[in-house]
Amino acid sequence: MIYQGLLGLAVIILFFLHFSGPSSSKSSPETEANASSDSLQIADSTEVEAEDALKPKSAVSMAYVNTDSLLLQYDYYVRVEKQLTARRRAMEADIQNRQNQLQEEAIQFQQSLQTGAMTEATARQAQEGLMKKEQNLVQYGQGLEKTYIEEEQKKNEELNRRVKDFVEQYSKENGFDFIFGYSLSTVAQGVLHGDVRYDITKEVLAGLNKAYQEEQKNQ
Repeated sequence: MIYQGLLGLAVIILFFLHFSGPSSSKSSPETEANASSDSLQIADSTEVEAEDALKPKSAVSMAYVNTDSLLLQYDYYVRVEKQLTARRRAMEADIQNRQNQLQEEAIQFQQSLQTGAMTEATARQAQEGLMKKEQNLVQYGQGLEKTYIEEEQKKNEELNRRVKDFVEQYSKENGFDFIFGYSLSTVAQGVLHGDVRYDITKEVLAGLNKAYQEEQKNQ
């Protein structure tokens, strides 16, 4: 077995050291001095490495992106914004058309009452029908609004994911420690002023649009 072979080798080495004489088992003063010097160098090197590990970076690499310009020129956002705008207009037109129809029925009901063309029972039934239609229309509009808000939220989440993923990869490839978002439309932001030398909006925008265009080609 390997273990037995190693044990036999150890016995031979001990035998050799025992019978090789006292001179071979003792170290000379020069050897001991060199060993001590090597130990000190190793200790010093370890201390230096530990100190270097604790030291902060001499410079932090930062940049910022103008989010206003990014949104206005990012092809994905422009397309999604157009889709949402068209959907909202269609939704509002649908609701308005239904309201107009209900209004026409209410006018006809009022005219029938004034001319006496309805009995009391018929008028009560027609009135209840109009009230029911009005309630249904309100619920219908609320349902459309809810669906629109949910879709808008999903689109915003997808937008944030796309931008965040790209900026994270961009920062790794270009050695940035921080990339901030800068907006002129609001004061409640992390960056109130930024030197144009650190503005990487064009680079990020170009990368985002390139990735999106390639994605569209593959569909």
